[in-house]
Amino acid sequence: MNVRVNQSMLKLLGGDPEFFEMSINELSPALLQKAATPLMEINGCIVPALNPSVTWVDDETGTECFWSKFHLEEFLPKTTPLEEVARTALDFVWPLRAAVSAARLSGSFRMIASIELPGLAQTKPICVVRFHRLRLRQTWVVDDLESYKHEAIMVCDFTVPW
Repeated sequence: MNVRVNQSMLKLLGGDPEFFEMSINELSPALLQKAATPLMEINGCIVPALNPSVTWVDDETGTECFWSKFHLEEFLPKTTPLEEVARTALDFVWPLRAAVSAARLSGSFRMIASIELPGLAQTKPICVVRFHRLRLRQTWVVDDLESYKHEAIMVCDFTVPW
């Protein structure tokens, strides 16, 4: 697995260059259930199997990001520190990878987690997680993760052989 982060995310993860290792903390049952949502391929797009019809958004990557988007903070206590939100987002990639494998999908995939950095109107952390299959000329995030000035960004790429 290849993990890239911007400096804001690296700081939340403790500045440790080994942050990408699997955590010893377990995810909540609700998050594990979210990760285990069955996936299927519709018109070349990997989407939750709960959606019998898929609304097309821009391209395949945009469609997958739209349908796979969820708010991680909804699965965590309101008082969860940003550092723990970041670690939980990173830990989520492991069961997500297992779900992609269980769906018998192969190829290279990307999970993106973005945490809005605290602002005046924000009462709790906001962390959006999405994923998509990697495709040429279809991107969801820019390569320069430091260009995200108000977000901590994590990009996890993994390959599932089949």
